[in-house]
Amino acid sequence: MQNVIDPHLVSVYPCNLTEAIAAMINPASKNFRHMTPSYLYLFLLGLLFYRAKTKKLTQVDVGLVCLGVYGIIMYNSSFRGIWAAQFEMALQPEKILFFFILEKIYLFLTTRKDHLIGRMAQPVASEKSKLRAKLSIGVIYFLFAAFFMSCLFYSMERYSKRFTAYKVLQRFLIGKSTAGLVPCANEPHQALTIGRAKGVIVPKDQAQELEEAIPLIERLTKPGEVVFTYPEVGTYNFLADRPFLGKFPLVTLSWFSDRWHQEIVNELKVNPPKIIIMTKYLPDDWKAVYLGLEKNRQKYQEVMTFVEVHYQKVATTEQSDIYQRKGKQ
Repeated sequence: MQNVIDPHLVSVYPCNLTEAIAAMINPASKNFRHMTPSYLYLFLLGLLFYRAKTKKLTQVDVGLVCLGVYGIIMYNSSFRGIWAAQFEMALQPEKILFFFILEKIYLFLTTRKDHLIGRMAQPVASEKSKLRAKLSIGVIYFLFAAFFMSCLFYSMERYSKRFTAYKVLQRFLIGKSTAGLVPCANEPHQALTIGRAKGVIVPKDQAQELEEAIPLIERLTKPGEVVFTYPEVGTYNFLADRPFLGKFPLVTLSWFSDRWHQEIVNELKVNPPKIIIMTKYLPDDWKAVYLGLEKNRQKYQEVMTFVEVHYQKVATTEQSDIYQRKGKQ
């Protein structure tokens, strides 16, 4: 993926094995918490190796292998945006495995506790061995409490962060206002009136852009006419109910294959759309990620040159320029 798009330029995360190992063994690293799932997968690998060596593998272990492989694939792929929501989504298999291992530890400690209690009940047990058993039992009960409290408070923290319904219930129970939970509560906002997103609350500047751009697209094109949105405003295709050009609504996805990009260029030449919507100002961090590589810059400029030669600007909004094919009214 980094051969096409490199988010490492604007987001701190391990981009090779050396950096990953360094983050794993350094608690002060910004990415240490992102690397902690690696310990679980290493522990699982060791557990499966031990069970295979002692010939204790069962059908349950086959399920663990499948879930582990799936989890590792998701975990590895999440590094394309480790500070984004997909990282937490990638941890779902890891959480299932984590609680499975916790269950095994709980059952082991329960068996150990019962064994220690049995030893203490023996008449021949010395006071010293009884004391050691009591201390061991105390440690086991402490671990039980730690497991329970960590699971409870971790779940509460995640629910409080991710689920609005939980936040509403939480604030209702403690008598706190829920006004701050309204979308865009801390910034100017308004509800959209355009047909396909009527009532959706968005930041005010975005609302003004959409309320201006979408009617323009609808006025300049007919239903079913292709609209080319470049480079990453495919949302406009949906909101205006106009099909997009090529394989993807986001043109940058075609950069992953030279063949896909060439298909876009050929489609522009053979069946040029009546209008093109282009982002007026590209953020610097977007340029760093998407235009950092020479191949990407060439692909981007090839489309821009085509637009400059065959299209003319007919309208503009705060965030977009609208181009119409020359000689097409």
